[in-house]
Amino acid sequence: GQVLYGSNHAFIDAHKSNRLIVTEGYIDVISLFMAGFKETVAPLGTALTDSHIQALWKVASEPMLCFDGDEGGYRAALRTAGRALPFLKAGYGLRFVNLPRGDDPDTLIRREGKAMMNKLLESSLPLSEFLWRTEIGHKFPETPEGKANIEKKLFGYANQIKDANVRKHFNESFKDRIWQNRNYNNKDYKVKLKMERKQR
Repeated sequence: GQVLYGSNHAFIDAHKSNRLIVTEGYIDVISLFMAGFKETVAPLGTALTDSHIQALWKVASEPMLCFDGDEGGYRAALRTAGRALPFLKAGYGLRFVNLPRGDDPDTLIRREGKAMMNKLLESSLPLSEFLWRTEIGHKFPETPEGKANIEKKLFGYANQIKDANVRKHFNESFKDRIWQNRNYNNKDYKVKLKMERKQR
């Protein structure tokens, strides 16, 4: 729960680039290192702990979680998001890399190469967006009870944040997006939006 595999090499490079990649296992670290991604670490036989997260933040402001593209990897990412929420502070968060389903960093880098990995890293999601997509899925709910449930879950995440300022911004961001999506599902709003776009 204290040690991060590869940190002796990775932290040196991460300090230069302010980019730190976190995988689930040491094989992924080795494969990424060999492909030129030297700023990569992994926990050793355990999920990321609070101590791990604090250690990562000492090196990079937004460590990038590059977990396996399967249900286990998704659950691990969500657990890590929950662990990090209470400790978020201004300027420090997490980013989430979305690997193709069935891939892990090792298989992806071997098959697709460095360019694809860079592309996925560049399109990584901030923590708030990861939580939003986790709860919304592919479609914002249309029923009152569905909307109420989304609000409960998203504000529940935000309220775990101890830092009052960061908590406020998470709540405001979720509130704005819920309002926008609620309006977007309204037919009259869609017609009004089309008219406004034509007038521009």
